[in-house]
Amino acid sequence: MTARDTWQLKIPIRLCLSSSEITSPVDVKPVYLLAPRYAYLPALAEQCLALFQHVLLSLPGQALPSPWLEHQGLPLNWTQPLGVLHDLLAPSLPQAAAGSNQQQQQPQQACRLSTAATPWSLTVHYRNMPASLS
Repeated sequence: MTARDTWQLKIPIRLCLSSSEITSPVDVKPVYLLAPRYAYLPALAEQCLALFQHVLLSLPGQALPSPWLEHQGLPLNWTQPLGVLHDLLAPSLPQAAAGSNQQQQQPQQACRLSTAATPWSLTVHYRNMPASLS
């Protein structure tokens, strides 16, 4: 696999709204999406705001909340591409070695997935942004 092939891969991501953000009895389902490795976190957060806005605390005259994301309690740096963050933080799965052989045998596809079969689970927050991110 060439470097170009690596950057053309998509990462399956599961975005969940933090339970501390929910102000409604409505059940909030996670958002699943495929994100390019070269994308940045603000692009993901922008997509989620429309889906999560109905359960967020909103006060009249207040600006839209600034989101931040975390993976297993670790706040994610917005200045790194998703592919870099994923490679550093997502657990490596035993299927990855077998998946790479299969990908080499398959013809080119418009939307190829990363070798990890399970989505990378991230939590979306809109309050209490850590000082390290601001």
